[in-house]
Amino acid sequence: MQLRTVFLSRLIGIYCIVCAILMAVRRQFTLDAVAALFTSPLAMFVTGVFTLILGLAMILGHNYWSGGALRVIVTLVGWVATLKAVLILFMPSGMQTVYLNGFRLAENLYLYTAVLFVLGGYLTWAGFRAKPE
Repeated sequence: MQLRTVFLSRLIGIYCIVCAILMAVRRQFTLDAVAALFTSPLAMFVTGVFTLILGLAMILGHNYWSGGALRVIVTLVGWVATLKAVLILFMPSGMQTVYLNGFRLAENLYLYTAVLFVLGGYLTWAGFRAKPE
């Protein structure tokens, strides 16, 4: 397995696990933080810019659509991060509440947490199991 894929899968996997644990343990903090993010244009801008930088870096450095599930999932994470950043940066004022209500974060937080934990668990497991070239 390519060293870059192994590194990114470990990095993204551990990040997802830590975020999932935070979301599960500090539910109200997570909900308040997301709500505060969407009410602050500066926070939205900074989040969008940094997410865009990270997403583009992943796309430019790891854009593989074949070679196994791990490589494709790491590539998809980069593309999803980039798309998310563009949406954040170009989201019109007032759309934040539509976004929050559409995803029903408060009602589905544990579902999102579980998905994030499973994704992180797979990426971490596969990343540490793989033998880098």
